Amino acid sequence: MAKIIPGKSGSKKDVITLKASRLFKEKGFPATSMRDIAEAIGVEAPSLYNHIESKNGILIDICFRIAHLFTNNLREVELINESNLFKIKSIIRFHISMMIEEYESVYISDHEWRHLPEPFLVDYKTKRRGYRNRLAAIIL
Repeated sequence: MAKIIPGKSGSKKDVITLKASRLFKEKGFPATSMRDIAEAIGVEAPSLYNHIESKNGILIDICFRIAHLFTNNLREVELINESNLFKIKSIIRFHISMMIEEYESVYISDHEWRHLPEPFLVDYKTKRRGYRNRLAAIIL
């Protein structure tokens, strides 16, 4: 499964997302300003808006991209014709690889999602609940 890792493609939006992820992890989403993000990138804050719509937009992108990666992996694992033990091992390997490859983004999606604006917050909670339920069906 191919992953889209912020900063790897080199687009300005990816660079912004990567730097913002690091700042959100270090300072927390509420305490990170657009000025902080701009300084980390080396641009003026107003120029960020040429590439992103808002700080909330960055959080939405991070949370839903990570949720999409986890959900797609789970879907692939559910479809393989193997034992549940094999499936659990596959899921654990994926979780570990995500923590190694995308630590900041996974951290943000696991800790800062509470700051998502509506209606994204409700949608994200539904996705999290669905993922946990599907995971529990394999474990139990």
